[in-house]
Amino acid sequence: MIKQHSPEWHKEKQSRVGASEIAGLVHYYCADELKALNIEFEPYSTALQTWAKIKLGVELPFPKSLSKWGLGMEGFIANKFQKEQSQISCTQTDGFIIKDELSACSPDGYVKINGDLQVPDFDKQVMIDSSWGEGVFEMKTTSYLMKDDFVDGFKWHYIFQVMYQMYVCNANWGVGAVLIPNEFWEEEEFQRGNILGKVESGKLDGIDDLFHLRYFVYAKKPKLIELIEMALEKFKAHLDSNTLPNVYKGTKQTLLYNEKRVLGMINQARFGEIGASEEMNSLLNEMQITQSEKKKLEVEELALRNEIIQKMGDNLAVIGSSYQAKFDSRLALRFKKLKG
Repeated sequence: MIKQHSPEWHKEKQSRVGASEIAGLVHYYCADELKALNIEFEPYSTALQTWAKIKLGVELPFPKSLSKWGLGMEGFIANKFQKEQSQISCTQTDGFIIKDELSACSPDGYVKINGDLQVPDFDKQVMIDSSWGEGVFEMKTTSYLMKDDFVDGFKWHYIFQVMYQMYVCNANWGVGAVLIPNEFWEEEEFQRGNILGKVESGKLDGIDDLFHLRYFVYAKKPKLIELIEMALEKFKAHLDSNTLPNVYKGTKQTLLYNEKRVLGMINQARFGEIGASEEMNSLLNEMQITQSEKKKLEVEELALRNEIIQKMGDNLAVIGSSYQAKFDSRLALRFKKLKG
């Protein structure tokens, strides 16, 4: 079996649709079907990005810090999942599962129902027991500010990720678990690095109290599997005919930027320039005004910051009636609204 993050894994996944990419294909190729099912979401990546990866080998790198954090906390998540409930057992895996020439996935792990127990799926439509066999296990991390996104289950693009893993692995059910901090971290990257270092060294005292875990059990949904199969079929036709999917038309900033970066990597000369319409010209003018105002505010902010620091004298903090300015443990000046 091909192991995740090995040279063979990088090579094989380059030519196939992965679980994190399937929602982008469904979003693009099955828009009418999604509307009929009253399903709305913004994908993590677009059909154009996946086409460029498979057809041309053009792919944007995933942020290393986020990748390291997510992978590094999987063992902690699995252990926390096992400790907090007794109905489902989980095991981690580093295997890469290939279904066919286009479909593959890298599961985080597998789950099974213990003994004669039964567990309801998220929609409370069916009871899952040991006869359902092994299910897939998808582990996620998120920030404190995004905690409300996981009150009512996984987000749709994560649900499609789990469904796709069921499709590839021939599983009938799965579990999605998300690790959520219990409080807001001002220095999020620093906190993550500190926690990850302790987890990797086995120094777990107090770490468990920093997080809570939410998990959701999903049964395979035939209608969603149909959409996955439809999207793959239409996407393969675009690959075979060398047809580039249309650009993303939504409003998600990361997708808008990422697609332009991909187009530039494909052929910067081919995707060149257009003349501005009256509407576009107005937008360009507004952008220039906004940028000028932003620069003015940045100059004013710097002047205020310097004046506050000067008036602090040899102190490292000043407490006002509503706000405070304080140099933190990393000697960075932070401004914060006081509670109460």
